[in-house]
Order: sequence, then C-alpha cells, then structure tokens
Amino acid sequence: MQPAVSLHQVQRTRARRQLWGGARFLLPVLLTLLLGLLAYQVPFRAVVDVGELGDQLFVPSSEAQRAEQIALGHWYADQLSPEGRGRWSRERGTLMLPGLGAGSDVQLTLYAAGWPADVVRAIPQQPDIRLLVDDQVVGQFRPTSELGSYSALIPGALIEGSPLVVTLEASATFTDTLTQADARPKGIRLDAVELVAGGWGTHPDWRVLGGLGLATMLTMSLAAGRSRRSWLVSLAGFGLACVAATALLAFRLWLVAVLPTLLVGLAVLCVLSHWRWFARAAHAVQWRLRESHALDIALASSVALICLYLLARLLRRADLAFTVVAGDRTAQLFNLVLQLSVVGSAALAVVVSFTLLPRWLLDLRQLLLTTRLTSVLLGLAAGVWLGYLAWLIATLPFVGHADYADNAVVARNLLRGRGFVVDYVSQFYTLVPGGSVTRPQETWPLLQPVLMLPAMALLGPTPLAARLPNLLFLVALTLLIYHVGARIWDRRVGLLGAVLTLTNLLFFRLAIYATSDLALVVWSMAAFWLVYGAVEHPEPQAAYRGRRAGGIAGWMVNHWLWAGVFTGLMILQKPSAAVFALGMGLWAVMRTFTRSANGLNRPAVIRWTRQWLPRLLLWTGVTLVVVAPYLARNVLVFGRPFFSTEAYDAWILYFRGTRGQAWEDIYKIYTPSLGGPGLPDRSWVLRWGYDLTLGKLARQAIDAWQFFAPPKATLLSPGSRSELPYSIAGTWLMLLGLVTLHRRPRVLIGLIAAALLPYTLFLVVYWHTHDEPRYFVAFVPWLALLAAWGACWLFDRIAAIGRGRWAG
Repeated sequence: MQPAVSLHQVQRTRARRQLWGGARFLLPVLLTLLLGLLAYQVPFRAVVDVGELGDQLFVPSSEAQRAEQIALGHWYADQLSPEGRGRWSRERGTLMLPGLGAGSDVQLTLYAAGWPADVVRAIPQQPDIRLLVDDQVVGQFRPTSELGSYSALIPGALIEGSPLVVTLEASATFTDTLTQADARPKGIRLDAVELVAGGWGTHPDWRVLGGLGLATMLTMSLAAGRSRRSWLVSLAGFGLACVAATALLAFRLWLVAVLPTLLVGLAVLCVLSHWRWFARAAHAVQWRLRESHALDIALASSVALICLYLLARLLRRADLAFTVVAGDRTAQLFNLVLQLSVVGSAALAVVVSFTLLPRWLLDLRQLLLTTRLTSVLLGLAAGVWLGYLAWLIATLPFVGHADYADNAVVARNLLRGRGFVVDYVSQFYTLVPGGSVTRPQETWPLLQPVLMLPAMALLGPTPLAARLPNLLFLVALTLLIYHVGARIWDRRVGLLGAVLTLTNLLFFRLAIYATSDLALVVWSMAAFWLVYGAVEHPEPQAAYRGRRAGGIAGWMVNHWLWAGVFTGLMILQKPSAAVFALGMGLWAVMRTFTRSANGLNRPAVIRWTRQWLPRLLLWTGVTLVVVAPYLARNVLVFGRPFFSTEAYDAWILYFRGTRGQAWEDIYKIYTPSLGGPGLPDRSWVLRWGYDLTLGKLARQAIDAWQFFAPPKATLLSPGSRSELPYSIAGTWLMLLGLVTLHRRPRVLIGLIAAALLPYTLFLVVYWHTHDEPRYFVAFVPWLALLAAWGACWLFDRIAAIGRGRWAG
C-alpha cells in the first residue's frame, strides 16, 4: 500500500512548484537588469555617420523654412558632397544622444566643415560655433572649409536626463547668393559624431534597464505562447538577457533609440501569439451576457446616437438654424410655427417608427429577399442615374487632360489609319529622331483607345464618342456588382452595393472623362469573381478531362479560361494591374494547396500538381496570350516588354514634397542634348537623399491609409467636407461588414486583400498615391459591397430585438 499523503503536504508541494515557476520567470528578468547595470560600468565608443540611413534617430531634421525649425534646432535634409554624405545646420543644430547614463564625463568629437572656400573669399571669416548643454557652453571652435575634427568634454554633472541634448549655435549663416543654387541659410556642415563615454561609477539609465526587463518578459511570454516547455521559455529569457547586455556594450545609442519600437513590436507579437486566450475571454463575456439584453440595447443605442449625429450634420449642412428677428412679430410667429412643426414631425416620426414602420420594413425586407423587387429597383435607379450621365456627357464639350486627352488622340489616329501615335510632346526625356513631335504612344496603355474606336467610327472623333464606352462599362459593372452581392450575400446587398458604387463621386468623375479606369474595374472584378469560383467550386477531375476532350464548346464554359481572358484584359487596360494578377496567383496557389492537402509532404505536393497545376497553367497561359501583342509591340518599338515614361516619373515625383512645384518636376527638360541632367533612374534615390526618400514613402503610406481607414475612407466619398457624414457612415459600415463576414465572403475578401496588399506596396514604394484615389478604383465596388452587407447585418440584428420593435 502507498503511504497516505496529507493535505498539508499537497499544499506545500503546490506552493513549492508555484514558487519555482515564478522564480524561473523572474530570474531572466533579474539577470537582464544585473547585466545591464554591469554594461553601464564599461566605457563605450559610438560613432554616428551623419547623413547616412538611421541618423534621423539622433539628428532631428526638417525641410520646412520657419522660425520654429530654427528654435528646435532642426537640421536640413541629408545631401551628397565630394567629402561624402552629411547635413547642413541652420543657426542652431541639435543632437539627441540617448541612454548615456550619468556621473561620467563624455568626450564629444564632431567631424565638420565650415563654409565652402568660394563663400569665404566673398565673406572672409568662418562662423564661430558654440556647443551648449543645458544652456551652458561646453566647447567652442571655428571650422575651416575642409573637413576637420573638433572635440569638447561634457562634464558628467551636466548629464542628468536622457537623451543628452547638445546644441550647436553658429554666429552667422550663409546662402549661395552668387550662384542661386541653394538659398537656404546654412551654418555648419556635419559629417559624423563620435562619443567616448562611460566607465566605473556611471549611473545607469533606469528607464533603459526597465525597458530591457520588459522586453525579456515579453519575449518569454511570446515563447510560452509557442511552446509549453518551461526550459525553452527560460532559455529565451536568458538568451535575450545576454543579447541585451552585448548590445548595450557595442551599440548603446542605437539600442536605446529603437527600444520603444522594439517593445511595441514584441507586444503585438505576444497578442498574436495568445490570440486564442483573447478569443476565449471574449466568448466568455458573450456567454455571461447571453441571458441579458445588454448587447442588444448597446447596439440599438449606438445606432440611434450615430443617426442623431448624422442628422445634425445634415441639418448643419443645410443651414436649418432657427433665427428670431428682433422687433418683427411676423418673423417671430413664423419661427415659432416652424419650430413646432419640426418638433411635431419628429414626435410623429418616433411614434411611427415604433408602430407602423417596423411592420412595413420587415415586409419590405421579405419582399427584397424573396422576389424580383430588387431587380426592378436596380433597373429604375440605374436607368435614372445612367440617363442623367448620358445627357451630361452628351453636353460636355471636352474629354479631359493628360491620359484622358491622350486616349482620345490615339483613338482618332487609329481611326485615320496612323497607328498608336500621338502628335504632341508633353514630357522632355528624349528627343524623337528627325525632330518630329509625332511619336509612338509611350506613356499610357493602349487598350482604351481600341475600346473608343467603334464609337468614333459611328459618331466621328467627338468628345461624346470618346466617353460613350464609359456608359457601357457602367451598365456592365452594375450588373456584375448585383450578381456578386446576390450570390455571396443576398439580393439586398447586391442592390445597395451597386447603387453605392454608381453614385460614388469618384465614378461620376471617371464617367465624364475619357478614362481607362472604368474598364479596369469591370475586367478586374470579373477576373476576381472567376478565379474565386474556379478555386472554391472546382469541377471534378473527370469532368475537367471530359471538357478538355469536348472541343471548343467544352472550353467556352471553363472558368480558368475566362479568368485568363479577363486577367489579360485587365493588364492591357493598365499594366500596373499585373500586380493584381501576382496577388491572385499567390492566393490561388495557397488556397488550392490547403484544399487538396493536409500538410506539406511529397504525396500532397504530387496530388496538388496533378489536380491544380494544369488549371493554373491554363489561366497563366491564356493571360500571356492576351497580353502578348502589347508586349511584342513594346519590344519592337522600345526594346523592352513594359515601357512607359512613368518609369522615369517614379524617380522624380514627390521627392520634394506634395506641393504643386513638386508635380511640375516631371515636365522639366531632362534630355542631355538640351542641357538636361539625363534620364532619371533608381540611382536618383541617392541623389535625393534618405530624408526626402523616406518622407515620400511615409506620405504615400499615409495617403493610402486614408483612402480605406477610419474615420472617413475617402474612397467611399472622395468629395468635399459637405459629404463627410456619408463618408463616415460608409466607413464604419464597411468595417462592420468586414468583421461580420461569414466563411464564403471571407474567402472572397481574402482574394481581394491578396491583390490589394502588394498593389498598395507597389504604389507606396515605386509610384505614388497622393491625391489619386482613382488608383484604387478597382476596389471601390468591394468596399461598397462590404458597407452594404454591414448595413443589412445591422438592420437584421436590430430588427431581431423585441420581435422587430426596433426595426424602425
């Protein structure tokens, strides 16, 4: 018999295990603090190459020309010189040196140069430079025209907080007034900063040590989310403690500068690693509230408050404010009657919304879901709107500028048998041989002029003929949106999504110009839908082989074949849509592999190769066949498959900001034969510098975010401030529709996201997104469908409260 175990022994064993578990978690954190404390006692040397990538962490910079930048000590953007890359200061320049610790002296060495020699000949004295820490002068020197080193000792008594702020003050500044090459007032050119600091007796920066301890805890939590082995969690903590101490010794400035970002990244990874725990917690809260109406009441109250807010915005827009004119009895009486009428109408609306309106709305909902009423309503709405657009484009005597005009000119030349040529020069990168301005179309794609050709053959080369295909594409797009919405969700979603897209201001603008964007929306939406259908509803292998043997009739209903056709048309319409195809292809490969295999092994790969690879190759092959004539023409005319002058624009646009002058940079003369600097290419990124390049990327990312994200996704309402209520409502309905998706639409939206993400990255990194919502126009119908589903889900959810009492 086994000896009996007392309750006291069980409790003592459990307490011992808990104590040991807590110790295993705390020991790596304590080791991190101890090693960090020891690392601060070792002298260290750090060098910051000013002007190189990453120096923005220590050298604040700005291109703005305001007094605020001088007071803050902002430096100018980095630039190249014969000595290398560096920065010019203003009257003041600030250095931010974090994590040095306190109590020990710091030797600061600046590698700098003063004014150029030609400036010194005109102004025969270099400026005096003072170094200040906490408003106390710690050094002073006078630079020369050549690069030199200048040192100063900063007493440990002045190093109290973090970061250490060192200010450079110049007694005078200069401008290139002789050559007018650079009119900015400049003080001193800085190329590098060297620090020698630390030693025994240095007081550590406890915020840095605390951040490293927190990083250790987050790393162990991340490891615990990936593995249940306690020794592995402890190993991760001890490993990070050693890495942190080593980094403090070798890269202290850089580690302290990036520590906040590192902590945020680790926190996000921990949340993602423990997402199941958060999901269980959310389900537990929902389960506890299952018997109460707290969630339903909160939902109805939120919607009511939002509706009141939107109503207030609309009333403010209409300027429906009540005013009383002093001394005018008639005006006072009129205002009183008006106020009573408004209050009475509101009261009547509330009464109706709780009595008659719910029954009417629920009956209407049933009719929309089960009858063809949605088709009738769509036909009426589309007929009225498209009729108005037809009248409008028939009266407007223009086709637009830039690519709009170019499309019409190329179509007119095609009609006259002259080919894909234009008869004017808009940009000045190269000269046409022979001195003629007539040249092959070299900027925009060629499919849109071909689509305009039948209308121009019937009506002549007129603005109406150039815009007439837009109406046909709007009709096709309306039917396509309704079909997708009705198949994936229900008929209400298709109706509302089609109406939202038709009446979108962006689509209205595209309809009145000779643009290629509307056709791109139709081709891309058809391609997305066909690829989704081919992957999610595949034919059995026997039926697929039978169709292959069935001749032309069998191929005509093959989803992969038509997906290839529309993908090719999409690329012909806009070659940048090839990024769509890349995202679609990656999604198709991953989705088909997960559908046909349970893991990554040889039998699964063989099975996927036999079942799916021939279909994917068919899609790719048909796409290449459709695009082949365009590629062959480019190879023959320009010597490369894809060519556009926009490949030069990409290395010029918006590096100097988003002002109008920055856009005009693409219209300057660049051809060397006329004195230009030569054709722009990717090496111009080094010419612009890291600051301007990173600034451009940040601006493009922010613009792309604003097109889709709260509080107002401008793609849903890209108009003026007067349309803000519609944009806000559409944005939050879109997000609501996104988080309430069921499985089928979730897979379809995953396909759209697979195309959107690489395309956005392409625009941000290579091209631009500033003030160009039409670059994302292909995704507007999907956003409208999400918003429509969000509205329908919200109505159904509220209508389920109190047996439909809140439906009104």
